Amino acid sequence: MASASSSSSSSREKYDVFLSFRGKDTRDGFTGYLYHALDLKHIVTFKDDENLESGHRISEIMEAIKESKICIIVFSKDFASSTWCLDEVVRILECKRNGSTVVPIFYGIEPSVVRKQQEGYAEAFVKHEQDGREMVQQWKDALKEVAGISGHESNKIRPEYMFIEKIVEDVLLKLSKYVSANDHFKRHLIGIEKPTKEIEGLLCIGSRNVRIIGLYGMGGIGKTTLARAIFQTFYRHFESCCFLNDVREEIDRRGIDHLRKKLLFELFKDKTSLNTESTAIQEDRCRRTKVLIVLDDLDAISQLNRLLPIGCTFGDGSRVIVTTRDAQLLRSRADELYEVKRLNDSDALTLFRLHAFGQNSDLPGYEALSKSAADYAHCNPLALEVLGCSLRSKSIKEWKSALDNLKTDPDRSIQKVLKISYDGLGDKAKGIFLDIACFFDGEVDREYVESILRRNEQHSDATAGISDLIDKSLIIACQNKLSMHALLRQMGKAIVCNENKDPGKRSRLWNAKDVSYVLERSTGSSEVEGISLNLSELRKDVKVKPTAFSKMYYLRFLRMHCDNRFCNGEIFYEKVGWGPYDREVSQQIYLPYEGLEFPSDELRYLQWDLYPLKDFLSNFSPENLVELVMRDSQLVELHWDENQPVEKLKKMDLSYSEHLIQIPNLCGAINLESINLQGCISLVQIPLCFKNLDKLELLDLSDCENLKDGMENLPLNIRELKLCRTAIEVLPLRVRSLSGLLDLDMSGCNKLKDGIENLPSNLKELRLCGTAIQVVPSTIGCLMGLSHLDLYNCERLESLPESIWKLESLEWLDLSNCPNLIELEDCTSSSLRYLKISGCTGLRSIIALPPSLNCLDANNCTSLEKISSWWTPTVQDYDPQVQHQNNKSGGEIYNFEQCLKLDEDTCINVIADCACRRILSAHDDISYLEMVYPGDVIPRWSNYEAYGKSFMQLRPNWLNTDDSRFKFVFGAVVYAFKISGPETKIRFRFNFTTSIDSSVGGSFNYEDVCTLQVNKRSPHVLIRYATIDLRHVFGVNWSSVCRMVTGASFHVFMEEEKKDNWMIGNCALQVINFTASRDLRLWDSSASLSSSSTHQKKYDVFLSFGGDDTRNNFIGHVYHALCRKHIRIFKHDENLESGHEISEIMDAIKESEICMIVFSKDFASSTWCLDDVVRILDCRRDWEDIILPSFYGIEPSIVRKQDGSYAEAFNKHEQRFKDNMDKVQRWRDALKEVTNLSGYDSKDFGQMEDDDIVIAVLYNGTLVQNDSGDWEYRNGKNVMVSVGKRCTKSELEDEIFNSIEIDRNEYLLKLKWIYGRCAEKLDPTEIRCDRDVKCFLQEVRNGGMTMMRPPLYVEVISKVEHVCRNVHQTAFASDSGSNLHSFSCPPISGRLPQASDTEPIQATSQEIMVQETQFRDQVDVRGGAWTSFNIHEGVDVGGDYAERFPNDEEYEQLHHIDHDENYNAAGDDVGHNDIDFDHELPDNDNDMHPEMNNEGVDDVRVHRATSDHISSSNRSGSMAIFSSKFTGCESIVVGQLFRNKRDLQNKLSIYCMRENKEFKVTRSTTQRYEVVCLENTCKWRLRATTFKNGEIFVVRIFDNVHSCSLDIVHREHKQASSRVIGQCIKFKYEGIARVYKPKEIQHDFLQKYGVNISYNKAWRGKEYALNSVRGSPEENFAKLPAYCFELVSKNPGTVTRIKTDDNNNFVYFFMAIGASIRGFKSHIRFVLAVDATTLKGKYKGYMYIASGMDGNKQIYPLAFGIGDGENEQAYTWFFQNLKDAIGDFPDLVFVSDRHPAIERALRKVFPNAYHALCTYHISRNIKANGHAKDESIIQCFMLAASAYLVEDFEFYMGQIEAKNIRAAQYIRSCDPTRWARSLCPCRRYTIMTTNIAESLNGILLDAREMPIVALIEHIRDLLQRWFYERHTAGAKLTKPVTDHMEEQLKLRNLESIGLRVKAINMHEFLVEGGSLRGTVNLQ
Repeated sequence: MASASSSSSSSREKYDVFLSFRGKDTRDGFTGYLYHALDLKHIVTFKDDENLESGHRISEIMEAIKESKICIIVFSKDFASSTWCLDEVVRILECKRNGSTVVPIFYGIEPSVVRKQQEGYAEAFVKHEQDGREMVQQWKDALKEVAGISGHESNKIRPEYMFIEKIVEDVLLKLSKYVSANDHFKRHLIGIEKPTKEIEGLLCIGSRNVRIIGLYGMGGIGKTTLARAIFQTFYRHFESCCFLNDVREEIDRRGIDHLRKKLLFELFKDKTSLNTESTAIQEDRCRRTKVLIVLDDLDAISQLNRLLPIGCTFGDGSRVIVTTRDAQLLRSRADELYEVKRLNDSDALTLFRLHAFGQNSDLPGYEALSKSAADYAHCNPLALEVLGCSLRSKSIKEWKSALDNLKTDPDRSIQKVLKISYDGLGDKAKGIFLDIACFFDGEVDREYVESILRRNEQHSDATAGISDLIDKSLIIACQNKLSMHALLRQMGKAIVCNENKDPGKRSRLWNAKDVSYVLERSTGSSEVEGISLNLSELRKDVKVKPTAFSKMYYLRFLRMHCDNRFCNGEIFYEKVGWGPYDREVSQQIYLPYEGLEFPSDELRYLQWDLYPLKDFLSNFSPENLVELVMRDSQLVELHWDENQPVEKLKKMDLSYSEHLIQIPNLCGAINLESINLQGCISLVQIPLCFKNLDKLELLDLSDCENLKDGMENLPLNIRELKLCRTAIEVLPLRVRSLSGLLDLDMSGCNKLKDGIENLPSNLKELRLCGTAIQVVPSTIGCLMGLSHLDLYNCERLESLPESIWKLESLEWLDLSNCPNLIELEDCTSSSLRYLKISGCTGLRSIIALPPSLNCLDANNCTSLEKISSWWTPTVQDYDPQVQHQNNKSGGEIYNFEQCLKLDEDTCINVIADCACRRILSAHDDISYLEMVYPGDVIPRWSNYEAYGKSFMQLRPNWLNTDDSRFKFVFGAVVYAFKISGPETKIRFRFNFTTSIDSSVGGSFNYEDVCTLQVNKRSPHVLIRYATIDLRHVFGVNWSSVCRMVTGASFHVFMEEEKKDNWMIGNCALQVINFTASRDLRLWDSSASLSSSSTHQKKYDVFLSFGGDDTRNNFIGHVYHALCRKHIRIFKHDENLESGHEISEIMDAIKESEICMIVFSKDFASSTWCLDDVVRILDCRRDWEDIILPSFYGIEPSIVRKQDGSYAEAFNKHEQRFKDNMDKVQRWRDALKEVTNLSGYDSKDFGQMEDDDIVIAVLYNGTLVQNDSGDWEYRNGKNVMVSVGKRCTKSELEDEIFNSIEIDRNEYLLKLKWIYGRCAEKLDPTEIRCDRDVKCFLQEVRNGGMTMMRPPLYVEVISKVEHVCRNVHQTAFASDSGSNLHSFSCPPISGRLPQASDTEPIQATSQEIMVQETQFRDQVDVRGGAWTSFNIHEGVDVGGDYAERFPNDEEYEQLHHIDHDENYNAAGDDVGHNDIDFDHELPDNDNDMHPEMNNEGVDDVRVHRATSDHISSSNRSGSMAIFSSKFTGCESIVVGQLFRNKRDLQNKLSIYCMRENKEFKVTRSTTQRYEVVCLENTCKWRLRATTFKNGEIFVVRIFDNVHSCSLDIVHREHKQASSRVIGQCIKFKYEGIARVYKPKEIQHDFLQKYGVNISYNKAWRGKEYALNSVRGSPEENFAKLPAYCFELVSKNPGTVTRIKTDDNNNFVYFFMAIGASIRGFKSHIRFVLAVDATTLKGKYKGYMYIASGMDGNKQIYPLAFGIGDGENEQAYTWFFQNLKDAIGDFPDLVFVSDRHPAIERALRKVFPNAYHALCTYHISRNIKANGHAKDESIIQCFMLAASAYLVEDFEFYMGQIEAKNIRAAQYIRSCDPTRWARSLCPCRRYTIMTTNIAESLNGILLDAREMPIVALIEHIRDLLQRWFYERHTAGAKLTKPVTDHMEEQLKLRNLESIGLRVKAINMHEFLVEGGSLRGTVNLQ
């Protein structure tokens, strides 16, 4: 982007708004307020008494109208009495016709009064006529026209301030349309639209967060211009704004304090803000002000911190934009960074022309010069502006001279700006900048540059320096590539040239003339550090002197290059005879025969293309050489002293050195990574020394046409091997051992036939193009990592093995040009994304194609006839996560061009159907889809079909405002008349149009292109799916603009030059996902695309009704409710204008998905309505439409039998249609048929005095919450149930059981409903008792006739599953006031069954699982002998009953229960003796989160103990008794009970926070609590007193109407205390410990309650919640003994131990669950992994874990311990208790790391056990101790450890010894018998590491923050869930082995394919195959 000043006149408007009004009526009132509001938004407004001084002429006001963008006319009662105002209206209308916008405002008057000139307007015009005014009729016409424009009426929006806000919002929206591309063009802001939109996205204007956005880029790139454009666009959205220009210069000139004062003054326009003593006031004003600040051109972080201190905050929604050249400056403060990039070539040329010629076109003769000048500026706006201005009005000759001078003498004004960044660099960074500027042209790899420029291998000076240059925008980094702007490169070269006039004394040489001069005259000095010479730039032969380099002692860089010859492939074409021999270099460099003196040993880079000598430099020292390049040289032998160090050499390129026959011994080049010997045709074998190059990754031997031996000399770790076009005939067995090889390219090896089966197993990419192979061996299926296979042009290839489709990683397969390939078998690969079969002329059929394909190219498969199947997922099969992982390409292309033999069934029902399914399942994972196939039939899936053009009319609310993506799919038939070239481009365009009254005006376009290749005269179908980002079409205000879009035209067309050769036939279009709540179906994916059932309906609902008796009431409500849900509705008076034919309504019936017929009393009197019914029934038969009858105020039987008013109506019809009685009979039959359908009856939703209530019951589905927070019921069924209004819970369940026909003896019901009459989105409420049923039925009856009554959601649960859920409803909770015994451990299990000897998995599961029968035996749900405690409640078993519950009579007095209703709330009595405890009540310190509310424990109830001593915290009542859940959404009502005063205070505080109100306490005693609103004049108040002098509080008075407007605008809410905060958030800490930080608490409170709380208060609330939920650490330690007692008593066989010191302080803890112990002894291998991990609680400590592995390779936890550290004493205690639990047996194996404490403890406690070592820890020690840094040594070690045979172990150890003897010695010192599987005397199976224990540590990562009892309970619950899941899986297992073992057997079976087995005797067998030969002894 760029800007420039221009002297040319501009037609821009002077004002934003012109205000026209009647002064006496509104000047000092409404208009004054409106003007002030506009001014606050920085809208420049003309108001006569504000803008004109006395004496100015009236004509100036008229001129102001012309210069305004928007004219606002305020019509008031006396407006027409002013001829001045009427003249203004006439003038405004004239301007409107010229493009201005008019907004009428009707203040205190109706628009019709103005339009018709009634009331005061009529009187005014009578007076004007009497006065003989000539313009009366013109005034009347003007008023009539203006009053017809959509405007604003004050009578519709009150109060007045909201009315004014609405007007200002509308003005801002209209003004935003005026910032167009044309405006930018007038201001010379070229190319600014795209970056402006991108920065708008970063600004997030609608967000309330304060954001800092940083713009960075090189000097002159346009940062300031862009920032100013953003500022001008958005400053009106802020309360205050400031643009500080040239901050860097201003600080240098006047200091930082002056600039800070200027900032404050600009923000507040108040000199008092400059007072330095009022810092607190300034900060407070900043916090309350929404500001926009731009700080331009900062160059130090200190400047930003001084202007905007880190602690300084601004009002919500504030934005700060900072521009700088140094990106690093912004990283610590900015929320987002944006790099300002150069203009594109087109915009650059446009900007240059505007400055050079004053227009966007060249003068005759200047075209080429303009292009040259723009190219020189390299798209830098500053340079373009400077050059354009300097060349303006000059002749062509002057232009040429100026441009020639710029090549050697850059423009100083440009260089001055650019050099600012360079001057700020350090010396090292400057050197790196100059190196890149002089030596590295174009884009270069960053790592490559760093390796060359690094001065010291031990330091990353180059890395840091390059990062500094990137931050300062002196170089550009993109995808690890570096480049430099041409102007910066020229500046760097100019800096070097200014070092000295003598080239030999400059630091760097690159100019061919200078280099030739220095080499020929030997003038080089010690100053020269680098030389770069492009040999193609030589203008003469250069004869180098022997001493040319003798004085260049510090030469680091020498490059004699001819890159074009190699980079463009010219040399390859030359060598293979495809092009002429041309060395490109006509002049050459001649070297002296005696050689060169080369003293520099600093040389790091040496490149000498076309090196003319046969021998290398004799005295060259390579000790610092990193890269050697000698391409196309005459070298015969490359040799140097083998004793010279070459450790730093990383890359060697000797390609196309045709005479090279010998490579030097490179054994010392241990860091060599890449060797390129391409085209070295004299090489016949791979050199022997290559075998020891362990770091060699790339070896390129392509085009070594005589090479066929030496494959055994390849290094094992090589990753990429290129053997293209070599003489290799077979791949030897040695290749299989190349374990590191990932990429093998043997393309063009036309002699290669055999050895493909010897490929290494780790191979990922394989290219065999053009080879002689006929069959791909089946062993290719063993290459499990193969992702890319290229078999292009394998002309002999006949078939593919079945195993190739089982490769799990294969993504790319190229089979193109394989003419002998006839059939592709079942391609079932789930990973294949790209399949190319183009040119397979013999291919006839494809059995199946996989669903994972993103690209399929079958072009020119001329014999292809059929594709049997192509499975793709439907919408129901769609898995978003899998789809997102499978689709990484962003787009999909399927090409079947020229496959002319494909049958129609394949084209339509396979290929086109695949497109349908892909689009339906794509969602947001693909950006486009393109498919081409032969034919001329477009599938019938669209709404719009036309020839060349399609127009669609969008319905109201067409846009999903939450999603800016506009998705569509179109199809087109393309005809080719003659062959005109290889391809054509087909373009498609959307044109969005607006309504006539829209203020947007004009249209918005989107255009894109796709390519088609057709080489024969045949039609093809093109299908294209794409997505348009509406933000790019409509701009930042896209959502608002889209609401005004009424239509869109769509056009498909060819490019102009192809029109005569191609033609578009018919095309079709379908738009997808128009609305937020309803996705339009593309087509019916379950049917054939050719079927008529795929017709897409235009409407969702057709409303048929009798207009007179329902239109204005019931139908109006229904229509409004459906519209709110974005449902497309056809309603007579809404969709048809006057005069339309009746047939259009009939067509609308046909185009509707659902037809709703509303029968009312007078319905039958309308023949129109009766015809509707007949037509609707016909559509139902033809199209299977849904009919929904609704009976409003009439019985269905009356309609069905035609009684009452219907009988009277039909009598009239029979008299009227005597001659057409068949028609009347059709009406009667239609009514009878419709009334038999299921529908709605208004009486079911009617008056409360009705006896029965109809409930909609939804079941067998899932209740889920969508993205917008609404609850949806999916995939369920529904049934209507009728119950009495006094129905109990049991009766309701009986009705449901009968209706859905299930056995209540086997199932339970969970009932839920959602309260709908609330602004909040509430969670579902569970019905637990009779009072809950009463609440629900009351809400159903309150729904009345709205049809929005809440349904009942039913979850059907089997009783077995219910019991399992009960087991999981367990946890531990604490009470701060309880003693050691005041806690309860929930029942983990009862008496548990013993493990089965035949079912190891079930055995362990049954230890925890409670079977239903056992549960019933042990738990009496109504009178059992034990107590079940709630998950969140503490229970004091021995305490006194502290609270008294109200009895029946008292409760009825509180809630005014009418005894006549005979309503039983909770069984027979709600008194003290038989309270139903279904709904357990948490105590006031441990409130339950609603989502964790005793789910699944309906049958487990707390029974009253015989002694009546049960803690009050354990009591619970129904929902109507207490309100103690702090959801923040509930209301408070009179009569509501609270357990105590604190409970009431908490609930009231949260309620008021939610309502955004505050209260103060007027009276608070032990028996009374009174509060009032904080605003003294407000009448809101609440009074509560105790009940019967107890502790229970009841609400007596609650006036819940606020007469104040006191919203919370200050920082903190009065009621938001830390205690209340803790109550609100405590559920966040229930269960596993998660990190819920104070900042998150602050954020959530602001979002949920709109309350700002301080960090300190959030922290204190967090501490309160933690102690409330989990108890303090001290309490937990105190309760540990009691918990252990409960744990052991409920789980037989469980072992727990606690050790304390002499002072009874905790020391150690041990736990092993009985089920784990028994399962380990019976069915688990005796190998235990032992590890320890740190605890994170208050007292820290360590947790010890011993775990094994079960038969399915899953973790099997055995024992846990807690202690003070990893020491011998702690481990000894832990192992001793473990021994007591499991015993000691000889086969026991422990695996751990080498911790000495573990080793000594095991030796003491388990002397007979075997102690094995973790191989992973040993490998880490090898690295940590410096024994080996080579990764290959670690790999060999791991192979040696896992080897089964001693021979293999010794083999790998031998490899280690060969590589590093120190490492081998260390490894052997670790006692191999303890870590090597082949030497282990015991069985450790596959457990080589302690991963199983460490994995368990990771699982418990968050839980390790819990206090000790909570931690142990979490572990117990985790084990219980694991064992339950494994038990369930084991019960379903029908195979003899586990899933894991089955997979292992399959893999072993695959590995054994091809092996030969011979019997030696009964027990011994000889196994052979490939390189494998060995003996197996089964004994």
